[in-house]
Amino acid sequence: YVHDNDGNLKLQFPAYGQSPLEWARSAIFGKWSGEEAQKYIDSGFKGLSADETRIYNGLRDDFGVEPNKAMDAVLSLRGFKSLENDEGKTIQTVKEQQRRALFDNAELTPEQKQWVDQELLVDPDSDQTPADYTGYTSFVLSMYDSESRREAAEQAVQHGLTVDQFVQWDDRLKAVSSMKDRFDKNRYSDAEARSMVLDEVLGDSTLSDSEKQAIADYVLISSMDSDTQKELWETVAKGKVNASDFLRFKSDISAYEEDAKGTGTNNMENVATILRGYDELTDEQRDILFQTYNKTMSNNPFHVSVYEQAISENSLYQSLTDEGKAALRALTNEYEQHVNEGRELDEWRAKAYMAEKEAGIAPGIYALYRTVLQSVDAQNDDNNYLSQDEAEIAINTIPGLTQYQKAYIWQSMSPKWKKNPFGSATVSEYQSGVQEAINPVPTGWAGGDQSGFGPREAPIAGASTWHKALDIPANGGDPVVSIMDGKVTFSGWVDGYGWTVHIDHGNGLETEYHHMQEQSSLKPGDTVAQGDQVGAVGSTGRSQGNHLDFQVWKDGQYVDPLTVIPGYGKGPSGYVYEGSSASGAISSGVAAAQSGASGSSGSSGLKNLKTIKQGLGGLDNLF
Repeated sequence: YVHDNDGNLKLQFPAYGQSPLEWARSAIFGKWSGEEAQKYIDSGFKGLSADETRIYNGLRDDFGVEPNKAMDAVLSLRGFKSLENDEGKTIQTVKEQQRRALFDNAELTPEQKQWVDQELLVDPDSDQTPADYTGYTSFVLSMYDSESRREAAEQAVQHGLTVDQFVQWDDRLKAVSSMKDRFDKNRYSDAEARSMVLDEVLGDSTLSDSEKQAIADYVLISSMDSDTQKELWETVAKGKVNASDFLRFKSDISAYEEDAKGTGTNNMENVATILRGYDELTDEQRDILFQTYNKTMSNNPFHVSVYEQAISENSLYQSLTDEGKAALRALTNEYEQHVNEGRELDEWRAKAYMAEKEAGIAPGIYALYRTVLQSVDAQNDDNNYLSQDEAEIAINTIPGLTQYQKAYIWQSMSPKWKKNPFGSATVSEYQSGVQEAINPVPTGWAGGDQSGFGPREAPIAGASTWHKALDIPANGGDPVVSIMDGKVTFSGWVDGYGWTVHIDHGNGLETEYHHMQEQSSLKPGDTVAQGDQVGAVGSTGRSQGNHLDFQVWKDGQYVDPLTVIPGYGKGPSGYVYEGSSASGAISSGVAAAQSGASGSSGSSGLKNLKTIKQGLGGLDNLF
């Protein structure tokens, strides 16, 4: 040994004493006469560094590893250079190669390998951890620096993929995504890259169908930047459509929106046309995919509400043309969505509700009446003013109504109408109660300057710079409660947000509770009352400490939670979020859609865009 300038030991060379003769030679002629000394001289007097010496001594003295094996372990970590692809992008770092060499070492135990990793390879000034050397799968998973990719790989393995299959396709996706054009810009968008890799996966004859879907789910969908899209997959589409169909649809939508930008086309009708191009899907599957684009059911031509199903045997319904059924479907879907989401009913929806309650008129029949009434108006004067005579004509076309039901429908149009041609009827006004919200963490307190809704500096790497929520600090384990009555639409892990519960309160109001402890027993479909516990304050996901990250959406747009809940001594921020809608399909799919788009991405659903109509046109051809 020698000492460096800081007084640390550095091993020049080991003297193992393999035989009595070597010991005698060393005793007589000195340490430089041995075989190991000669190797040291021949190497240019290159011994171990201070760090390597510390590892060598630790393996030998603390773990009892034979000196020659300890030396071999140290030397096996030398000589690596970072590996790059043809475009100069690093595909494997030196540390990654060293860890793989350490894993392949058959002489050291997993505990010894992890110690070497911790002492030699982990940056002491970072929060890195050593690799897991207990088995091949656990080792490969631990090599992912990204928490989200590690979680995705674990899910993939749990659902039938080998870890090598995950790595193979994850690396392929990275390779395609990083391809550059001659201007050194990404050759493909993220959606295009996923679509290209999906085509390769589906065309791989060595993969089973279940493996292809697992790759589509846990490699490709999990790679999406949008937590919203991943949540839509988990809460709306998964188990109802294939992961490959979801990805294909999202790719086609991305291509369509790029083509349609600034053209004024009818987005909802065009998206429906894309879905009709998927010949192998059922209308039920098209319905689900449409919902991942736009949640407003009145726009969804593939969804058949329970109210429409209930009147399927009605002779007038059966005589409707496709255009007429589309108009009726928009009404019944709209009504169903309002009822299911607990929204306050208004306009014709409130009248339909009271008609069923007071006169036994099914909502589907009332919607059928409204459809016919619009047709009568169009054929009569098309002035959008619904007269008493037009109402009488429309009512007389509806089969199966009693005289009182006819009178009720006529009178429901306006309490001011006189001389009911069908007799007298009493129509009550629709009433509904409005619940006041409460604070989601009863024990919470006002947070710091950066905890509110609005722009901020990212508190940790990867966090957003526009905070679309309210941070509510509290003690870990404190109850988190629902601010109002509602229905759970998601409960589980979301990358970055940790343990999450999403509740739809109806009337366009939705809330989400993030970073909670992993102990909520709620599941999608559960109903909760105001004040019911939905979880416990925690610090899961990207979080710096115990708190609730509380988001509120109104009509699909992020809003300051302090405009909804009483708050914790702070008033609303005054900020209005002007970014994209809170959840793609959770939003109403706004978009001032624009005309003249021609979809030409080559996808099967886009091939029909050239035949897209710009709307339903008049309602004079409903029958």
